[in-house]
Amino acid sequence: MSTAQDDGRGGRRKYSSRQQESSVRHLQALYTIVAGLALSDAIGWLFREGGPDGTSSWDLAPMLIAFVVTLIPFFHGALRHLDDNYLIDEGVHRVKRTALAVDFGFLFTESCLLFALAHRIDQTNVFFLLFLTLLTVDIVWAIVFHLTSSIDRRPISELVALFSPKGHNLVAQLTWAANNLRFVAVIGVVGPFILWGIDHQPAVARFAVMTLAILRTTNDYRMSWDFYFPPAQPVTSSKSLHPFAGAEGSTPTSTRPDE
Repeated sequence: MSTAQDDGRGGRRKYSSRQQESSVRHLQALYTIVAGLALSDAIGWLFREGGPDGTSSWDLAPMLIAFVVTLIPFFHGALRHLDDNYLIDEGVHRVKRTALAVDFGFLFTESCLLFALAHRIDQTNVFFLLFLTLLTVDIVWAIVFHLTSSIDRRPISELVALFSPKGHNLVAQLTWAANNLRFVAVIGVVGPFILWGIDHQPAVARFAVMTLAILRTTNDYRMSWDFYFPPAQPVTSSKSLHPFAGAEGSTPTSTRPDE
């Protein structure tokens, strides 16, 4: 399979699917490197000297847990997303060529936010705001990818289902967006109490951030279990791989780059 593009001299230059797959591999490698650096930086907090306010490095353990339980699904989901949309089942998946550019920009931004989270484990208020920013960016990415990549589906009808209480069948990316939207709403309610508690009850604030992160990740895996851990046996519908892929008014198909 190949695609054609203007070569700048009035001709058409052909690109094979293997060349696009190479770009996908590069993005996966970049994301993996940044995520690995972030995890290394986060674990390092446990072996640093206590701060001037008397805070022990081990007092930051709840923040480390919050970071790790956030990093795992973001890393896992990003690589599964890239595999599923560009590298697996070549004849089934169809996404527009611009989708990879969208993924490159947003996923690189998310990896940088993960690194920033790891670097600010000792500052609960900054960590909390970065966590909120990460969820917001992921929501925007999921929606933008869904709207700009679809060839075979009806993205608008599925996007409307995202905001409907009856919308139980969404593609995997919008499942993440739906989960993150719920927790952004929760953060909007409890956020002021957490930020207020940083000065008065810092240990409680750290525990609250850790609890939010654990609940978000738990619900993420609960909603998208078959996407994160696809069944070994062949399936007759893509719904098993995309747990919310049967939205009313849409065709439950997978996606793949332009031919």
